[in-house]
Amino acid sequence: MEIRCLSLDEAASRLSVQPSTLLKWAREGILESVRLGRRRVFREDALANFINAGIQPPAKTALKDGGEINGDD
Repeated sequence: MEIRCLSLDEAASRLSVQPSTLLKWAREGILESVRLGRRRVFREDALANFINAGIQPPAKTALKDGGEINGDD
């Protein structure tokens, strides 16, 4: 069985998000990824599971002073 991996840019394009957003999700453990040296790659099946599960990252809530808080606090 061949495991297909996508680069950060390929995976971000597949999910229609910015690469910085995808990198943040990976760092927070919201989306599974693998580090290969300085590169981060995403397994195609992990992206499919993410999409099929309908996983939503934590929402941010705006504060009156213009700041933000993370929705999981």
